[in-house]
Amino acid sequence: MYSVNSSFHDACHMFDTMPVKSLHSWIALIRLHLNMGLFEKGRQLHGMVLKHGFVTNIYVGNALIDMYGKCGSLSEAKKVLEGMPQKDCVSWNSIINACAANGMMLEALDLLQNMLMSELEPNVVTWTAVIGGFSRNGCDVESVELFARMVGAGVAPNARTLASVLPACSRMKRLCLGKELHGYIVRHELFTNGFVVNALVDMYRRCGDMKSAFEMFSKYVRKCAASYNTMIVGYSENRNIIKAKELFDQMEQEGEERDRISWNCMISGYVDNFMLDEALILFRDLLTNGI
Repeated sequence: MYSVNSSFHDACHMFDTMPVKSLHSWIALIRLHLNMGLFEKGRQLHGMVLKHGFVTNIYVGNALIDMYGKCGSLSEAKKVLEGMPQKDCVSWNSIINACAANGMMLEALDLLQNMLMSELEPNVVTWTAVIGGFSRNGCDVESVELFARMVGAGVAPNARTLASVLPACSRMKRLCLGKELHGYIVRHELFTNGFVVNALVDMYRRCGDMKSAFEMFSKYVRKCAASYNTMIVGYSENRNIIKAKELFDQMEQEGEERDRISWNCMISGYVDNFMLDEALILFRDLLTNGI
């Protein structure tokens, strides 16, 4: 608590003056340097941990993996993992998540396979890290296949998993799978999660099912410029420019600020639907409003 509520320098000074440095104090100090973004100092701490014989402790090892992973030093993180006599789910999740976050998807997949071959079973955090990583890097087929493997292994997806796999479904236009995920979301009452709902709206929009997209938008979405923009693009793509303009006007009526993306979406919608006069009028309004 001292590290959280007091200044960084005071916390470090307190650590330096401790006659006996406990295991928990080392872990707290590593995480403090991580949160402050002081990765070089964190490396120095690693050396001190080695000197004091704490490096084989699973909790210290996990903190070091997390630190190296978040600063992009994946080779150092792997060295720590390989040097740990014992590993738990947190150890594997930290390194797999770090690889996925840095776009190293083959390495993340290899680590997942290694974990599967060990006595530890990947949990929802592990699977979600890999599924999300593949999805963010445009590897949609792999993302959906891994989701199927996760479900097949008896691991239930959470809101973060669904928000990760739905974009892959939408880009692949897998409407049937998207509807299955929608059913799961209903059964498990996950509509309170904004990321899940927005991903579901975008999935229906990309698959051309604007009726379902609007239903979700009307009932569950917390209205913001991004959600309006998604719907405006969806209606424009599906040749319903009148409905797109209704939502564009609704933003102003409800006091929702129309950002530059909102204007661009609407102007592009007019152009794509060969309504060049309307696009020109709106472009002049854009200039008049100084956006």
